[in-house]
Amino acid sequence: MLEYYLKGPNRLVLRKVGELSRISSALDFHFKEESLFFLEYYSARLGIVKINFETKQISGNTWETLEVAQSASYTNYHYTGFLLQGHLTEVAKEEILVKVIEDLDDLKIENMVLKRSTKTEFLTYISSKYRLTEHA
Repeated sequence: MLEYYLKGPNRLVLRKVGELSRISSALDFHFKEESLFFLEYYSARLGIVKINFETKQISGNTWETLEVAQSASYTNYHYTGFLLQGHLTEVAKEEILVKVIEDLDDLKIENMVLKRSTKTEFLTYISSKYRLTEHA
């Protein structure tokens, strides 16, 4: 199920929620006035890609591998925990972008991002199609 929430006047998050209310993918839109200036692609399985449209900078991280997480856990005597500190390679970046778009399964959103639609256009479209939820 896709839902969205507003985080202040200049932030909109569209996310896919699955079993046990677990978020599998999300797009986190940041606006300056009406312009889309920052977008974060989140994949619970792969990692995060952040795009700054003003500086044209792309950054992000991938989730640790099982081996890295387990070795840190053994050293610290903790349960295995996955951290978002893996290096974002070009291949990983493409995998995350594709996975998030596939999960959300909305070509119009993808096209709106590509043409850098305004905040009003995004809000109008998303609010007409998806359920508004409270951010927890």
